[in-house]
Amino acid sequence: MKSKPNLNSIINHIPHAIAMLSSQGEFLFVNTKLLDLKNISEKEILSQTIFDFCTQNDTEGLKKLFKNLNEGLEDNYIFEYTYKNREFKIELTKDDNSDVVVCFSDITNEKMLEKQVQEDKENLKRLNDAVKGANIGVWDFFPQEGRILANETWVAQKKYKDEDFREGGALFCEVRDDLKKWASIVHPEDLELTGALIQKHLDGDSEVYESEFRMMCGDGKYRWFYDVGQVFQRDEEDRAIRMNGVHIDITHIKNLQKELEVKTEELQVLASLDPLTKLYNRRYFSEASEYIFNLAQREARNLSVIMIDIDKFKIVNDTYGHKTGDSVIVELASALKELKRNCDIVCRYGGEEFLILLPNTDTQGAISMSKKINRRIKEIRINSDNKVPFKLTVSMGVSQVNLQKDKTIEEAIHRADIALYQAKDAGRNRVVVHDFLSTY
Repeated sequence: MKSKPNLNSIINHIPHAIAMLSSQGEFLFVNTKLLDLKNISEKEILSQTIFDFCTQNDTEGLKKLFKNLNEGLEDNYIFEYTYKNREFKIELTKDDNSDVVVCFSDITNEKMLEKQVQEDKENLKRLNDAVKGANIGVWDFFPQEGRILANETWVAQKKYKDEDFREGGALFCEVRDDLKKWASIVHPEDLELTGALIQKHLDGDSEVYESEFRMMCGDGKYRWFYDVGQVFQRDEEDRAIRMNGVHIDITHIKNLQKELEVKTEELQVLASLDPLTKLYNRRYFSEASEYIFNLAQREARNLSVIMIDIDKFKIVNDTYGHKTGDSVIVELASALKELKRNCDIVCRYGGEEFLILLPNTDTQGAISMSKKINRRIKEIRINSDNKVPFKLTVSMGVSQVNLQKDKTIEEAIHRADIALYQAKDAGRNRVVVHDFLSTY
């Protein structure tokens, strides 16, 4: 008789809610843990069945389990149900007297945790799918250990096989050979600067680490990557423990930038050229000549200009038409291109006027160039629509820059223009030098 109270005492001290039920589900015995769990008195619970604590749907399922127990189909069952907005799990075992021993567990928190874990998994999958779809490589760097973990996309975006780069197939796996592997595929010209930027951030000297560099990919080609990251964990001595970041393939952006630079240069060249002759236009000549003038003054180097005008060009247009007139301008432009040195700048100054800037050239050198131009022009024959070719002549004015007195290149151009008109007044087809007002 004394053993029974002792047994009850032991059962009441078990940290699990336990009950003994009849084969019909009636409560025969309960421990205090179950009463606390259900928030009910012993008298109340002993007047009820286990089915009273279940919803209708749960009751049907539980009755089937009792039937199976009674028929001996199974000796043990686990069943989960909902009661007063809480989740419970019961483990049912049939004893030798055909009674049912039940262990109750409140699994509400466990279920909530499972739900949260499942939601986290789904969210992580969504994030991973988004990252993978956007071709973003994610890395996790442990600088004190020299370890790098990366996702699959970090490898795939570089066109390598995952098994050749990562140890395992999890969402994040350690990169084989860690920093050595990373450094081995970074372009040698970019490695030092990128390493310095990483170290700068690890030392706490930058809020965010950012870099753009090239990496050798599995197809044997270099691709550009934008790398951005941040230290998220430091030790008590403020040394970086962990740093996370992403790799974004920006090769297409770099290619577009390069194309844009080329197009911009082409547009700049086109903007500086005369559309008919493809010589430099007056605007470009004005900018370039002023720079060369300042350089000549600074280094005390000679600089001269030649102004050229096609003789009786209006008569050519009126007699042969503007199409032939354009041909005359193009022929003269071609001749000037042939004769110019690499350092010379030739421009179509306006209409039938041309201007040549001659660096490192004094008056005598400019006169020599003028004579070459005249000899070359004598070889030109212009064909008109009436099949009658005609010759071309030009007048030229020459002036050397006075490095002591001239304030701008325009002063020398103005003197060459005066000399040109003196050549016209003297009968055309000649060269006049402003300095001596001599003809050649």
